[in-house]
Amino acid sequence: MKNLFWPVLIILAIISITLFGGVKDYQTQTATSTNIATPSTPAQQQATQQQIAYNVQTAQYQADQLQQQIAVEQAAKLASQYKGQVTVQWGSYGSTNPNQEYIEIDANSSNKNPVDITGWWLMSTSTGQRVYIPQSTALYFANAQNSVQDVILSPGERAYIVTGRSPIGFGFHTNVCSGYLSQKTSFTPRLYTSCPVVDTSSIPRTQNNVNCLDLLSGIGSCRTYSQTLNNTYSYECQQLVETKFNYQSCVDIHKNDSTFYSPKTWYVYLQRDNILWVPRYEVVTLYDTLGKPVQTISR
Repeated sequence: MKNLFWPVLIILAIISITLFGGVKDYQTQTATSTNIATPSTPAQQQATQQQIAYNVQTAQYQADQLQQQIAVEQAAKLASQYKGQVTVQWGSYGSTNPNQEYIEIDANSSNKNPVDITGWWLMSTSTGQRVYIPQSTALYFANAQNSVQDVILSPGERAYIVTGRSPIGFGFHTNVCSGYLSQKTSFTPRLYTSCPVVDTSSIPRTQNNVNCLDLLSGIGSCRTYSQTLNNTYSYECQQLVETKFNYQSCVDIHKNDSTFYSPKTWYVYLQRDNILWVPRYEVVTLYDTLGKPVQTISR
């Protein structure tokens, strides 16, 4: 409130000077006219009143402009340094399933530096619900112990903040192999399913391997062949199908590729069993770790 004292005082002074100064000018003018024995005519009085009204309007306009300037300056002090660097949008509407409810956070592609959003929070104005963005794993390993780290958005990256629980137990950063994870598990939003082609050059192109070659051509991208091959398939064919067409093998082969972490997306889970955001007339604000608002969205 101390910061507002002088600006408010200035506003009051402008109005006071205009009002009382205008009246004083009018009184002085009237007294002068009386001294020279020239009484004010109704037309002159009307003109003077119009001038006073104009002065009042001008003062009001100046006061309004000053108030707007104060509001802008106060908002700038309260706003997060990340305002404009990060945008928020609704990812789902009216879902009653927490595993399908999410909010999308995007880092501007023109940002000069990555943005760490771990510890930021989302808060509903409608319900007062507040949830913090947790850590996730950058590289998920199947059937292994996974470590977590802060969710850091590089320029152009996005994060899906899903209300529910992770189908694989962890939040994670997607990579070119992540599509394999969706074969037996559903994700919201859907995972990108375009994985690197498995190298099948170890299988000779001979008549003895016709059945194997036919089988390999029929296995889709990001898909594991779930059936056990019988002895009509060569040993090389069986080994290739069993060991190479899966998520972990894909990761082991491609984790050092420059394009491995693609698409640039995080799946972050709040691990809740109930939805957080009301379907209609909801207002949610994203705050940074200092408690400063980054952006507000409504629906």
